[in-house]
Amino acid sequence: MSDEFPSPPEEVQRLARELELLRSDFQGALSKLSQMERRLRAAFPALRKSSKKQTPQPSLAASLKKSEELMAIFDEMVTLKREQKDSDFEARLRYISPEDVVALAVELGAGKGKKTSVKAAQEGIRGRVNETILLNQSAKSPKDNRQICNSFCAQEHST
Repeated sequence: MSDEFPSPPEEVQRLARELELLRSDFQGALSKLSQMERRLRAAFPALRKSSKKQTPQPSLAASLKKSEELMAIFDEMVTLKREQKDSDFEARLRYISPEDVVALAVELGAGKGKKTSVKAAQEGIRGRVNETILLNQSAKSPKDNRQICNSFCAQEHST
């Protein structure tokens, strides 16, 4: 064996020293920033405190559709997907308003209300449609689709 590579304990010690140096550098930089900020505030007392800028997520309005209307949309989408009309299915999914997409995802148990993005809601709806089709290949009526989805959602929420 050659001595080119350090042994694991030596490597761990080297990394620990490197982390200590970085930590002390960061603490020094943070100390210097705090000192500069105090001097700036002393020179300009009217200066507002800097707050962390957070990009606010756009707040979606609540859907005006009832549960039955949302489930009718779901049934229509299951039918499109079952008939292998994928382009029509995707067009229908894009056509639904963002508020209704999120509300439908929540109704299907694939979303968490205001915390759900439109993209995540659409993915959740796609998943529920595929699950419904896989769970019941022979179901033809929209009522069967609802029952399958509701039973699946109930099982998922109980675990």
